[in-house]
Amino acid sequence: MSLQEIVGLLVAFCTLLGFIGKLITTLSALNYTIRSTNEALATVQQDSEKRYAHNSESHKKLWEHNNEQDSAIKDHEIRLTLIEEKNDMAVGRRVKDGET
Repeated sequence: MSLQEIVGLLVAFCTLLGFIGKLITTLSALNYTIRSTNEALATVQQDSEKRYAHNSESHKKLWEHNNEQDSAIKDHEIRLTLIEEKNDMAVGRRVKDGET
């Protein structure tokens, strides 16, 4: 082997080591990015689950309140109908021709 071949092999070996070093550095940075993205995604998922549970509870309370209001409105309608019939009035309704 001549000196020129040895130098060529040494340059090729150094180039290969540089390429492997750059590859390892790039993969390490990619691995860090993937890990931090997974952690951020896990946090977002936990927040989403908490919001879903809170929203479900809020919606349940809203529907319960809505049902209470429906019941109260129905009671008021019945009371108004009874008062109108007792006083022979047509409050809140259009009087048809021939009615008093």
